[in-house]
Amino acid sequence: MGKKLAVWLGGVQILAFTVLEGSMLTLGAMVAPALFRSIGSRDLAGKTFGNILSIWLWFALGCAAILLVCSFLDWRLARSKNLFLRLRLAGPPLMLGLLVGFGFILTRMQELQNALPKPLDEYALTDGPRRDIDVLHKTSSNMLSGVLLIGFIWFVLSAVTFYQLNSKKVQPANVPNAPTAESKELAGSRRS
Repeated sequence: MGKKLAVWLGGVQILAFTVLEGSMLTLGAMVAPALFRSIGSRDLAGKTFGNILSIWLWFALGCAAILLVCSFLDWRLARSKNLFLRLRLAGPPLMLGLLVGFGFILTRMQELQNALPKPLDEYALTDGPRRDIDVLHKTSSNMLSGVLLIGFIWFVLSAVTFYQLNSKKVQPANVPNAPTAESKELAGSRRS
């Protein structure tokens, strides 16, 4: 694989990985808690965060698709296809699949929430609509946690693969050592 192409593919993958995983952590650790703390109605906070997630999902799908294409190109163009390079291929399709599934669940949650005659806060935890939305919420949270975990595993496999491929290039080939000036002097002194 050409050095420039390899550097370009690596840079694009790092950018896509950073945007995907960083945005997930930002939304989950900062935006959601701030919204639910500052907006009095849980129903309104949920709808607002759902709209944010709907917009974010397109960025996430784009990043996962970029990771998929670049990982495949890395594998296809690599001269040596080691185990880590092969294992690394499984990450982006899994992330993409989970994100697509998350999109369907998010859409279903929004449909259920919009069809309710009164705000979600006014339903008891055991009521059908509230229970259905809670189940979908837990499922979607688990799917996004899966994307996050798979992304970090993909990153570790990428780092190991990069290290292995580059450490092979640094190792000297099995070439006999050329005699140095010191070794010639030592050999000459032994003969005398």
